[in-house]
Amino acid sequence: TAQGQNDQIPTFCPDQESIEIAFFADIHVNEGNAMERAMRQAVEEVNSLPYDFVVIAGDLCNMGSDAELELVHEIVSKFNKPLMVTAGNHETTWSESAFMTYGRLFHEQGRVAMRAGNYLFVGYQVGPYMKMAEGTIRPEDILWIEQTMRNARPTDKIISVCHYPLINDISNRKEITDLLRKYDTKMTLCGHYHQLKLANYDSIPGVMGRAFVPLASVRRLCNHLAAVHNQGADRHLVCLLRHPRKGDRAA
Repeated sequence: TAQGQNDQIPTFCPDQESIEIAFFADIHVNEGNAMERAMRQAVEEVNSLPYDFVVIAGDLCNMGSDAELELVHEIVSKFNKPLMVTAGNHETTWSESAFMTYGRLFHEQGRVAMRAGNYLFVGYQVGPYMKMAEGTIRPEDILWIEQTMRNARPTDKIISVCHYPLINDISNRKEITDLLRKYDTKMTLCGHYHQLKLANYDSIPGVMGRAFVPLASVRRLCNHLAAVHNQGADRHLVCLLRHPRKGDRAA
């Protein structure tokens, strides 16, 4: 699509080497449920903090209904930061509109590229397209991903964003990890397993997110991710998973 062309990719915080990201996955909003209330609170909290960018890596709702999608769109539209959203299996498998409502509200075909600082975020979906089937990255999406990365600026550091971790739950995992390594992808962001952890996917560093980080108190905040590029070592990327009152964990 046209958005794969470099001059049409939305760009924020130009030339910024370090960016602060509010990272969500698996928010599973449904009208009146606890996740709707928590997400509304999380939006207020993120808006009050100095984040540069917000990423939601899929599973926005429970059943993929149009009503749920409209509701979660209303909530996340209140972020006062640039927002990137990718689709999860709860948007693709159970969609009552054959994914048309998601495309109208968020990103057509589930593909999106955005640039924050010197980081190029390349987002795509993996289905599945039948209930209980494996995830699969469609051939047309593979072509779009490669075109987008090929057109990256020389200073861009590429970050992959998809709902599934890059493991054998994706039928063509090897194809996508080979492609990501070809373009020196620095990191992949994912969700699906509702855990907050660091991972390695065929030598590609990965951060698996969850919706909220539970605390001893009643408050919950998003996952905090800081991407810092070390000019002296091209592949050095530091990830910080942090709660502002709980300290940092670095990798």
